[in-house]
Amino acid sequence: MNPTPHDMGRLRPYSPGPQEIEPSRTPWDTPAVRAAERLRAALADLWVPADVHAGFGVALVSVWTDLLVLTDGRCYRWWTGETDRIGHRTYSYCPAETPATAAHDVARVREILRARRPERAGTSTVAEPSAEPV
Repeated sequence: MNPTPHDMGRLRPYSPGPQEIEPSRTPWDTPAVRAAERLRAALADLWVPADVHAGFGVALVSVWTDLLVLTDGRCYRWWTGETDRIGHRTYSYCPAETPATAAHDVARVREILRARRPERAGTSTVAEPSAEPV
């Protein structure tokens, strides 16, 4: 039930006190994003390009088609490129304290996926007109 206009005078919107406001904190300053940035930097040391995407307390490191690394700031998790006997994807795990180890494993999976599905650079998805008349 909605309050009457007379009752609206008693309601006050929440406003945080001065001790609750952290001016230096941004939405990108979370443990997940910091862990994702450390992994992105470790991948860059291996000449593997990657992008970081964040939201809802987790971060994703986009490495290749079908290869995303998920992190909550405590661990990294990614698809190994394999499936089990009933077709479910198998995932690998690495603590966030060791981004270099995770980067080496992710780079290896990237090479496996690249061999299966190479990037088609320079090709367009639009059909080229044929030289012969139709």
